[in-house]
Amino acid sequence: MRRILQTGFPRSGNTLLWKILSHVQQQLGGFRSFSVGSGFRQVKAFYEKEKLIHREDYEVDKFSMVDGALTYVYPNEDMRHVRVDPELFLGGSSLLFTHDIPSLFVDATGFDRVDVMFYVCRDPRPVYVSLCHHSVRPAILKLLPSMKIASLDEVMRRDDLTLRWAERWKRHVESFFDQRSRFELVRYESLIEEKAATLRRLLAKVAPDLSPECATRILESTMAVTDFRAMQEASPGHVRKGALDAWTKEIPDRARQIVEEVAGDEMRALGYLEAAG
Repeated sequence: MRRILQTGFPRSGNTLLWKILSHVQQQLGGFRSFSVGSGFRQVKAFYEKEKLIHREDYEVDKFSMVDGALTYVYPNEDMRHVRVDPELFLGGSSLLFTHDIPSLFVDATGFDRVDVMFYVCRDPRPVYVSLCHHSVRPAILKLLPSMKIASLDEVMRRDDLTLRWAERWKRHVESFFDQRSRFELVRYESLIEEKAATLRRLLAKVAPDLSPECATRILESTMAVTDFRAMQEASPGHVRKGALDAWTKEIPDRARQIVEEVAGDEMRALGYLEAAG
């Protein structure tokens, strides 16, 4: 089984992509979770159940590079990062997950053992709207009490937050472009609008030697378990809306302007804005 890594800016389709890739590995009999094997799953379940973001959070091998060291990301603000040996972490996981920018980890110790790297991206304007909603979820307020945000309206009035998120999205995408040859790009919009074709492309990268019959069976199974309604029922707070254009009715004009001014070049490069005339 090929070892997979995925990264992407928060609220960009990361959960959907993880669900797809983990299901494919499970169908092929190769899914392994460091979180489960190391016992972190049990710790999460016992102490932090109310802070978990979605149902499969127990099994997600989420990491972050801190001061050049690999850390396991734990759902507690007081103990957010637990340093682990990269050989043990990579040896115990078939699917690595991070929100880190690619330049932080691609050349780090052990990552030469990763066979396929996926980068998931999404238009930063709906990302902004999703971040606003996500930041006032009860689970997030418990996880990050230092944010001190009371309401969605308050978040959307905060130009400083809009600017911070737009700049972070820009840096994330810039890092991807710097490492473009090492990643397979997955657009969230394609996972929604052209799901079957996109899944076939992903499957060909993950398991290139599958027979056509096996590939079709796994494709159909993956389509079913990643259906929007099924994922929303499993994680109603995390999976909010399925319509790609819903954000246009929610984003304040001021926020749209800030995002487009800060990240316009990257948005045009990815096809989210028309090329400047």
